[in-house]
Amino acid sequence: MPSPPAPPFAPPLAAALDVAATLRAFAAVRAGGSGDELARLLSTSTLSSWAPLDRAARAITVAVDELRFQPWSFEALVLASMTRSGFTRLHVVGALRGHDHLAIAALLWRLDDVVWAVRSAAEAQLMRAMDLASPTTLAEVMPVVDAISVRERAHASAACRHIVERVRAAGVTANTRQSQEVQRSLRRLWATDERTDAEGRVAMARQALADGDVAFALSIAKRATVVMRPALSEAFAVHPVGAVRMRAAELGRGNSELLLGLSVDRRPEVRAAARVALSGMVDVQRDYARDVVDAAARPGGAPAAVEGVSTARLIGALGALAELGRPEDFGRISHFLHDERRRVQAEAVRAVVGSHASGGLVDYIDLLLDKVMSPSWRVGVEAARGLTWLPAERRPVAEIARADEQAHPAVRRVLAQLTKPGRWSC
Repeated sequence: MPSPPAPPFAPPLAAALDVAATLRAFAAVRAGGSGDELARLLSTSTLSSWAPLDRAARAITVAVDELRFQPWSFEALVLASMTRSGFTRLHVVGALRGHDHLAIAALLWRLDDVVWAVRSAAEAQLMRAMDLASPTTLAEVMPVVDAISVRERAHASAACRHIVERVRAAGVTANTRQSQEVQRSLRRLWATDERTDAEGRVAMARQALADGDVAFALSIAKRATVVMRPALSEAFAVHPVGAVRMRAAELGRGNSELLLGLSVDRRPEVRAAARVALSGMVDVQRDYARDVVDAAARPGGAPAAVEGVSTARLIGALGALAELGRPEDFGRISHFLHDERRRVQAEAVRAVVGSHASGGLVDYIDLLLDKVMSPSWRVGVEAARGLTWLPAERRPVAEIARADEQAHPAVRRVLAQLTKPGRWSC
């Protein structure tokens, strides 16, 4: 699928604020230095990351007289509004008369101030600033509104409600000119709005997944309607996070093709979720896993990722055979017992053990003993787990003892279970 065209405007990169560097820059300003570094740090940081700075700045004492008799830059006033003295914070709130997003953000943080007079002054100053600010400017501070709205002292603020109402009334939505944190806040705002239709919510979930906002995408899926489920399941099924793919299995009930693809997922919990959704189709799942494993092996028996079978998909198919396979699947599994990809080899050993869980594993004791000594601890652990499934009277005690002396520590921890009486007895 071709990649989407690049946006005509790339927003400045916003990152979490470096608290230590910001405090050093503030100290330099107080000593008479330039405020350029402080301005750069504040303007390029995410507004929601100011919370640690607000706490750290409490260790700084700034006298009111220092503000009155020394010209301070706007950014220095923002820092001064977070310092220890309540009198200083109250004085600075009255001096923050701007109506750009940084001034409004600084005032919003003061709505959670421990001093009632500071909170009251910040609320009054905010109401005046919001009358002059545009809805686009107010949208820029939505991350701060989200952060402080859940706090005990600020959750009932009329200023926060007014900002949300202005942004909603103006219909400001997320776009590529905004930072990612602003886009996330606006998506959360509109996802709960009754005017947003199913198609709009699906688009928000897709964009949230692209931006890494997995929690928000999952929250939309939790309230997904029947109309939304097919599109959401397809978007979720290809996401790298296993929890998202698990949700795709739950949303994709009725879509056999999608669920069969998830039934050979590399994550066992995703396969389990797909199996539940495909209840009553165990034979179909087993045959599908067999087809994937067969497609990943060349006719000569040499392992290779062919016909679009990736390593992750092959691992998932072998895992499915470990859970659903039969003894007759050993022929197709054996192609990967010596695969150079260690995780594939480990899953193949697990598939041999799982497909013979109901009996017949004693025929593969030599194979398991050989794999216990594998250079890969993953392979050795799976083989050691297979040995624990053997009946007590068929366990090669002497060989296991020799392997225990040379095996990887992770393998030895599994083999140690064989010496605990009663736990693995059959």
